[in-house]
Amino acid sequence: MRTKAIPKISDLLVPLLLVLFTCGSAVSKDSQQIAGSQATAKDAVSKSIERIIRETLKEGEGVVNGVRVWRRVPPAKKNVEEIRRYGDEAVAVLTNHLSAESDRERALAVEFLGLLGGRRIISPLQRVIQDDNSPTIRILALRWITQAPFNLVSPIIREAAIRDLDEQVRKEAQDILRLSRQND
Repeated sequence: MRTKAIPKISDLLVPLLLVLFTCGSAVSKDSQQIAGSQATAKDAVSKSIERIIRETLKEGEGVVNGVRVWRRVPPAKKNVEEIRRYGDEAVAVLTNHLSAESDRERALAVEFLGLLGGRRIISPLQRVIQDDNSPTIRILALRWITQAPFNLVSPIIREAAIRDLDEQVRKEAQDILRLSRQND
């Protein structure tokens, strides 16, 4: 009767390493493809939102008696719906626009964030309320932040009502708080 020789561990090590390396390469390639497709999707969202912002800002531009003018035009319903479909992904892109040089661009980003609503808009709009140089944009952010759960944003509004340097911003915050008490 013949006995089978039991292979040594060292004899099994090389084939085992080859199998692990091959599997690891396949997993790594799949991970890279997934990461690449996620980056491509984020780029597509970013480009789409950039296009929507440019189009919306351009809609209000015109020339009257040789003078270049701009009037505020609300975002088109289809654009609002598209941004809403992006959900949380839109927040990061819109947040980048909150530091734009243009007041109109910052105001539009605030409005789109407000139209998204929910908890996700609190942090970016809080930064606007606390840090933006324009009282008008701070007021706009105060109005839109109310589209988040009020119990989460009331401390932010209360702080603006007390501490904001601009009297109109403080008054707007106080009015929002007064209206919320009346609706309770």
